[in-house]
Amino acid sequence: MEHQPTQPQSSKRFSFFYGAHNERADFVLATEHDAVLMDNARLQREIAALRQHKNDYMEAAEQTRQALTSDIDHLRPKIGMLVAQFQAILSDPNNLPDGYEVPAKVLKAMQWLADFAAGNPNSSAAFQTRVLPWLLECFGEDIAYDGMERNHRFLEEALELVQACGCTEAEALKLVSYVFGRPVGERSQEVGGVMVTLAALCLAHGLDMHGAGETELARISQPETITRIRMKQASKPAMSPLPGVYPERQPTGTRNEHQQ
Repeated sequence: MEHQPTQPQSSKRFSFFYGAHNERADFVLATEHDAVLMDNARLQREIAALRQHKNDYMEAAEQTRQALTSDIDHLRPKIGMLVAQFQAILSDPNNLPDGYEVPAKVLKAMQWLADFAAGNPNSSAAFQTRVLPWLLECFGEDIAYDGMERNHRFLEEALELVQACGCTEAEALKLVSYVFGRPVGERSQEVGGVMVTLAALCLAHGLDMHGAGETELARISQPETITRIRMKQASKPAMSPLPGVYPERQPTGTRNEHQQ
């Protein structure tokens, strides 16, 4: 029988301690790994909570900003009308004592108020908001919110603009046939198209789109102008594209329907 060499006792002890050491090292590494994972999970939760807090704060700030902006926008038309009335008084020499000059600080304050009333000329939403009080004061809710009436008045003004820029009746009629021979577009997209092409038209003809809008809104907001518009409207048949009598014509929208 072949003799098998036996492992020295010292080697056995070494193997035992080496194995135990490895097991302990593996246990320590596993424990540290678990601790790292737990720390990472905790950090991720804290980061998520901070992000949520940030989103909550940003949302609250945006809601506050919108509320303040809405309140300010409601004040702008009234301030604009008051400034316009004051400017009209000062522009008439008969309203001032002989030799009286309006102090520079008064003129500066009026200009600041006029700028405030005008708001940001690059903000179409602010301009749209400021048109509403004038629209309701001149025409009332039925006409102001009647979609067909607004269609006719917009088309009328658009035709007057291109006519002033050199467009002929024959060209306009050709475009009418062209447009109504195509599929009906989506309203929001078409509004965007109107805004873009109006800006392009103003650039081509050297016009200030925003400045012209602010000037016109200030002009038609004068009390005497509002009175003339009301008188003219009272003499017209209700909600018709052209002068005439349309007894069957009914408003197509109201303020409540518009807000729903």
